[in-house]
Formats: sequence, C-alpha cells, structure tokens
Amino acid sequence: MKSHVIAASLLMIVSSIQVANAASDGTINFSGGISSTTCTITVNGAATGTTTVTLPTISSTGMETVGAIKGATALNFALTNCSSTTGATAGSAAIAFQGGDGIAGGNVLNTYTPFASAAKGIALQIKNSNNEAVVIGNAPISSDYSPLASSGMTKSYTVQYLTTSIPVQAGSFAGAVTYSISYL
Repeated sequence: MKSHVIAASLLMIVSSIQVANAASDGTINFSGGISSTTCTITVNGAATGTTTVTLPTISSTGMETVGAIKGATALNFALTNCSSTTGATAGSAAIAFQGGDGIAGGNVLNTYTPFASAAKGIALQIKNSNNEAVVIGNAPISSDYSPLASSGMTKSYTVQYLTTSIPVQAGSFAGAVTYSISYL
C-alpha cells in the first residue's frame, strides 16, 4: 500500500512540473552547391600532385626583427581546360590553402628533421598578388575569386621566409601546405 502511495505522489509531482518553452531566436539558412567544373592545374609549370618549390638560401642578416621577410619566391597556379560536365565554362575559382599539421598563425612551420639541423625562428608566409598575407586555413573570401575564361586563369602568389622569433638560427627548412581549388 505504501508503495502505491509513493508512486502516486511521484506521478503528481512529475505531472505538475512545467516544461520550459523557448521562443525562436533566429534562423540559420544554409546555401551551397555542387560544381561539375574541373580544371587542369599546374603549380610553377609542374603538373599537380606533390610539387616542390625551392626557396633561396638566405643570410640571417636582415632577419633580426620579428616580421622581417626575405627570399620571396614565385608561386604560380595555372588553371586550364576548365569546363563543366555540361560543357559550360565555370564562373570563377580561388585557391584555398588548408591548415593542419605544420601550420600555425596562418604560416608554414619548419618541420625539417632532424630538428637539431633545422633553422629556428622562421616560418614561410604566402602573399597574394596584392602583397597581402594569406592566412593559411581560412576559407577564400569573395575577393579571392577570379573569373575563369575559356582559356582558364592564373593565380600568382609569393612565398617567403618570415621571422617569427629572434634570434634566427641557421639551418635547413622544410614545410608543406595543402591546397584545393574552390569554384563558384
């Protein structure tokens, strides 16, 4: 009998609890698309896949302050034969440099091994054709996109050494960044 009274009491307590109602605070709309566009891609004239860009060996002289840069080297992407599976030419494209291991502060870190032989205090910085630093890991913004002509397009960048801490110590440098082509 006591168990029935306890059960009935619990039922009354639970049923008297009011459920909180929340009003809508806003709406999130999603948009996107699937592109059937493909292009043939070359980096500095070499077919895509793994491409090596060799920067010059520089002196640490002139690299005594954080933010100092040296050794600017061309990094050119050529997109050719761009068409969709329907035969239409794509609208525009941008290069997206992706973050990941070996990327910090939007720059390419030195991952040369053995660490004892690696240069210290430097990273690689990529700049766009307007001489603005590209923040690796950020998605392209509208101004990053260029129209794709029937002949394709070229996107020009520079990659350079950037002092990240002092003193810069002599040694070897190796690093990598992945990229993808974003189509609109």
